[in-house]
Formats: sequence, structure tokens, C-alpha cells
Amino acid sequence: MSVRARVSSRWLTVGLVAWLSSGGAAVAAGPAEDAPSDLEILRARPTGMEEDEWRKRRREIAAELGERRDREAVEPLIEIVQSERYDAVLSIAIESLGKIGDARAVAPLQQVYADRSIDNFVREDAAAALAALGAKPRDDARLAPGSPGSTGGGDDGLLGGPQLGTMGEASVAPEEQADPTRGDKPLPANLRAREREFAFVLGSLDLAVDTQSRQQPLLADGGVGARARYLDERTRWGFSVRGELGSRVRNGDATNLAEMGNDTGDLLYVGESLAGAGEAHVYFGRTDVHAFGELAVSQRLAHVGVENFGGGQQSNLSDTRFSIDLVPAGGLGYGRYLNRGSDQMVDAILDALRAENNLAREPDADTRRALRDAVYRRSNTFSSWPRTAAVLGVLQAKGLLARRAGARLVHRIRSVVEDPSYLDRPRGVRIRAGFLYDAALAQKDRTRRGDGVGAPFLQLDAALQFGLERQLLIDTRFWYDVIARRGFTTDTGATYTRFLHTKFHDYAGQWFTGLRGGVSGREYGDLPDGVDEPHIGYRATARAGYAYGFRRGSQVSLVGETGVDSGAYVLGLAIGLQIGIARGSVWNPTSSTVAPTTTRTKR
Repeated sequence: MSVRARVSSRWLTVGLVAWLSSGGAAVAAGPAEDAPSDLEILRARPTGMEEDEWRKRRREIAAELGERRDREAVEPLIEIVQSERYDAVLSIAIESLGKIGDARAVAPLQQVYADRSIDNFVREDAAAALAALGAKPRDDARLAPGSPGSTGGGDDGLLGGPQLGTMGEASVAPEEQADPTRGDKPLPANLRAREREFAFVLGSLDLAVDTQSRQQPLLADGGVGARARYLDERTRWGFSVRGELGSRVRNGDATNLAEMGNDTGDLLYVGESLAGAGEAHVYFGRTDVHAFGELAVSQRLAHVGVENFGGGQQSNLSDTRFSIDLVPAGGLGYGRYLNRGSDQMVDAILDALRAENNLAREPDADTRRALRDAVYRRSNTFSSWPRTAAVLGVLQAKGLLARRAGARLVHRIRSVVEDPSYLDRPRGVRIRAGFLYDAALAQKDRTRRGDGVGAPFLQLDAALQFGLERQLLIDTRFWYDVIARRGFTTDTGATYTRFLHTKFHDYAGQWFTGLRGGVSGREYGDLPDGVDEPHIGYRATARAGYAYGFRRGSQVSLVGETGVDSGAYVLGLAIGLQIGIARGSVWNPTSSTVAPTTTRTKR
């Protein structure tokens, strides 16, 4: 044995004796487990480590490895960039890859930057890291395999891999793209349109100024209510039912009344109304000429109280009035005035496919119908994912996809199918002429005397859709009472709406502006002596506002209105909130050919 070997053996013996004397023998009873390395902690949570502690350690390690510019950390950091979507470690890993400076990180960072479904701040982090690596961020969904931003695997490029990672929805894997509409019961073959809606109107508040109320011109008016509607339109016939419940509370003053004198009259109004109507119509032959009949029932209950008036001789006065009316109507008409938003939604979906260069062929009428019906069947689901999956399933089953749908295309389609601006997009012209009779079943209202109100009427409804983002609605009414208080009333309005979207089809609300005016005049045969015959009244107002819609018909809006009312200046501001419970519509044209529509302008 050499001298070096004997010395080493002697020191090994001394070391072993010292370790045993310090209690190491007790530990030697079981082999010590090696602590996980930093790279292993980055990849997976060690056994026995709490979730919160692991996430904290991951972030610390990712930041530390970036500061050390450790090239061994590149692969684990890339794995985080490709898989993590919910934790801050994603941004930390992106920043560390930029600091390390390894070219292997360019492709996955390009993929993150080009994915519009990922949060903007994460994409900005990826752009900064790419700049640090000397690469130019590229926003191109058609990057070819082998290009600087391609994944390099297979032929999918950016269009492969997991989808919707940050959207809180399910991923779109190939096995999930089987047509989920296969078990759907088809809608009737002769169906032209179908629509359903149920919504609560909450927190409606109007603030109005009327110069006729001289001393205290501010009126506060708040209300709540509910609305329901169902429409079914066939080739030869159709019907609709609707109902509305509402209540309002208003306070203000009544100092403009002659009997108030110089006192202030504080007024409180509480009203409740319930109305319902049903309509049926039949078309003659293959034309849009039709006969229609409608039956409506309305009930109203109003309480009015006035205090602090009468020069001290009388301090309060109240009156409660109740009424129930039955209103039958009927006549002839021409034209169909139908909600065609579902067809415009199909146009927007096709626009998304074209923008991603992923439309294999133009759809036929049957494919368009399948897309409309699939969305309508799932229109009342809270999540947009069932609608998105249904659309992707139909596109794949009908052979419209040129290749697998990528993250950005899925994001575009998801934005379209959850877009509330397609819930109310009527188009067409309808003219009707008929006769209505308002029969008072129960009345406690001194201002409504006689046997009822009978009036011939004429109405026009027209709606124009200019591409996918502009709409013009026009309506006018004219009727003349020939039974009770003879007189006429006319009312006309027009509203222009601009729907706002980003170039990736994300809905951004809508602004609108409109005009409305009308004239009315009545003859009263039972006025007291000395009371002059009322003059013709008129009202003309302009309004403008902004609204933001949510799923299933929910909406919040802010509207301003100004104008004149029979010589008095009026100014109003309304804030409204509507909670939609159910909302959906589908329109199926009878023509087998579909004309191309104007694509959405990118901004």
C-alpha cells in the first residue's frame, strides 16, 4: 500500500469515528433523500411541498436563473412559457429567457406574442424579451414551419397546440372537434324565424328638467320591470306573444298648476302596469301580403299624492286610479320585419376564417343554416364555450376548415358567438293598416269616459343593416279616434346605431342617436263651462347614448335627451340596467343562394 493510500485510509477512519460520535449513526438507520434541484422544482411540484409554497419557489427560482443567465434553465423556462397561463411565473419566465439570450427561446416567444387569446401584458413581455434576443416580434397567424416564429413541429405552425389557454374555457383538441350538434333536433323545415327573450329591467333612472315646472324643475323617475317575448315565423303563417310588467316611482312638484297659488306642491307618483298581447297572421300564397289579428290586455294602477299646497287651507291630496283594458285589433299588411342577426353572425364567422386564411370553401345554404341553428340551440347558455364548440364542430363536419383551428381563430369565433350586438338586428319593411278598439273593462279614472276608443290606424316599420356594424331603424304610427274623444295622434322616430368592434371581432359596445316627434289633437265634448278647448299638442326630441351589452340580452346604457314638448323645454338623462335571462334568435331565408355581405372593416 502506498503512503498516499495509508494517509487517506487513516483520515477516513478518523472522520467515520467523529461522525458516529456526533449521533450520525441514528440518522444512518434510513438513507437521506436528495433535495430536489431548482430545475426539478420548475418542472413539477415536489412531494410534500404545499401548492402555495411551490408557486412562490417557482417564481423565485425563475427570476434567479434569469439573473444568473443560466443556460441550463432555458428548456424548463420554455416549458413554462408553452404550458402556464394562470400564474405570474409565466411573465417571470419570459423575462428570464430574454436575459439569458439563448436563441432557442425565439420560437416559443413568437408564438406567445402572436396569440391574441393571451393577455396583452403577457404579449408585451414576450415582445420585450424578443427584442432583447435580437428578434422582431411578428403578429402573423400564417407563419410557415421552419420560420423564425414557427413551432417547427408538423405542419400546424401557430395553428397547433392547446387553445384558449387564458380564456377560462376548455381547450380545443382534435378529438373535441367532433360535431357536438349531431344529436340536435332540427328546427322545422318551414321555419323562417324564431326569437325568444326574457329579461329584468333593473335600476332604470331618469332625471328630467321641464320648464313648465317653474319652481322645482328637477324630476327623479326610477323603475323596475320584466319583459318576455316569443316569436315563431313560418313560410305561410306566424305568431308572437309578449308581456311586460313595470313599476315606477317619481317625485317632483306641481307648482305649474293654477290652483297651487304661490305654494310649493310636492308631488309623488307611484305606478304599476301589466300588459300582455298575442298576435297571429297568415300570408296569402307565396307573397308577403297577410292578414293579422291581435288581442291585448293591459292593467294599470297609479297613485298620486300632493302635499304642501292650498295656502295652508289644505295640506295634502291623494288619488288612486285602477284600470283594465281589452284591446282587439286586426287588419291587412305587407312585408316581413325579421331579426336577421343570426345570419350576420355567420357572416362574421366567415370573416374570421378568411382573416386567418383558413376557409377551405364558401359555405352553401345548408351549412349556413346548420351554423345558425347550432348557435340558437345554445343561445341561453351562460358560457360561450358550448356555442364556440358547436360552431367549430359544424365547420369541421362540413369541410370548411382548411386546417386545424388555431388559438387566434378560436378566439375570434368565440368573440363572435358571444357578441350581444347580433341579438337584435331586424331588416325589412312592414306596412299595416287596420282597426283597433280599446274597451274599458274596469275603470276608476274620470278622464276616460265613454264606451271606449275606436281608431283606424296605419303603421310602418323599416330596418336597414349596413354591413355588420351599422343599423337604421324607422317607425311611424298614425291613428284617429272615431268613437269617444275624436282626434288624431301621429308619432315618428328614427334611430341610427353604430356597433363597435376591434379588428379581432371583440365587441366594444354601441352608440346610437335618434329623433322622434309627434303631433296630437282631440275633441272634448264634455268640458266644463269656461274651459277652453285644448290646442294641438306636439313633441320633438333628439336623443343620443351609449350602451354595452352582455350575454343573453343583458345591457347597461346611458342616454341623454332634449327637445320641446308643446312649448316647454325638456332635458333628460337616463341610466338603465337590464339583466337578460334568456335571449336568442335565428333566421332562415327561403332562398337557396346567399349573397355575399360586406366584411367588417378592420380598425
